[in-house]
Amino acid sequence: MSVPQEGTDRPIARPIASTSQPDPRRSEPTNRSLVVGNSSSTSSDLLPAHHPNKRTGRRVLASLRNSISARDLEILKSISTHRLLTSKHIEQLHFTGHGSALAATRSTNRVLKRLDGLQLISHLDRRVGGVDAGSSSYVWQLAPAGDRLLQIDLGNGTRRRQREPSVRLLEHTLAIADAHIALVRASRTNDLELVTVQVEPGSWRYFAGPGGVRRLIRPDLAVVTAQGEYEDHWFLEVDLGSEHPPTVVRKCQLYEDYRRSGIEQDAHNVFPRILWVVPNQMRADKLSAAIRSARLDQSLFRVVTKEQFVGVVIGGAA
Repeated sequence: MSVPQEGTDRPIARPIASTSQPDPRRSEPTNRSLVVGNSSSTSSDLLPAHHPNKRTGRRVLASLRNSISARDLEILKSISTHRLLTSKHIEQLHFTGHGSALAATRSTNRVLKRLDGLQLISHLDRRVGGVDAGSSSYVWQLAPAGDRLLQIDLGNGTRRRQREPSVRLLEHTLAIADAHIALVRASRTNDLELVTVQVEPGSWRYFAGPGGVRRLIRPDLAVVTAQGEYEDHWFLEVDLGSEHPPTVVRKCQLYEDYRRSGIEQDAHNVFPRILWVVPNQMRADKLSAAIRSARLDQSLFRVVTKEQFVGVVIGGAA
């Protein structure tokens, strides 16, 4: 199913390799190596600091960098990308080669405790799943030293101001991580290939509105997946059921405005399908009805439950 731009014929996706009957609905890849990040010229200011905010010198940071493993560094990068991750998220991303789930959990908790002791990460006082869940219920963030270590290691000079997240922000941030990790797990079973994942603010898109006014659309995730000869492009919106339908409709209208700008099509020759991931079918029906009544382009938007969304992505954007 193609989603043409107004006045053009630009689809959601294009073919990876030419075939005898090219399908114009999907896209050609540029690099099949998975790229995950939230790089953006926009700074972020979401997180608190659990450890005392003591400035760690470059020598100490260099010593810490040399003392941690490659997996430790990848854990720091994952936490930096998502800003907040639970112990279970980190286990699912980085501790997959163990003989049992219990062994993976124990190894995860041991490594996180060590990184916490080095003051590279810290956990919120608030837990997910209650105190009875033990160390697995912790929500982790970069501590100031971990943030600075990555700045030096990655050459990123932007520092993140830190403050306590609200309950709503915390829940939404973790729900976005849930969606990302669900796609990662599907990619490990060869159900799909995960080519690129952009997390906020790397997923944000700027464009010029009427009169040249700068406008901004903020997908929770920008994802490119591939199966066989085709790539599919997606903007994911993770909905917790807290936004009123008119608010959702306004954001859908903003997506249509962005499509008319042609920026995404000029960059990738396609415009992504917008996938709203919602808590339950009742919410899905409610948002679908609101989008229909607003006379939005039905081929551009799809509303699915969190249980359905991986299957929909595997099925492709066309």
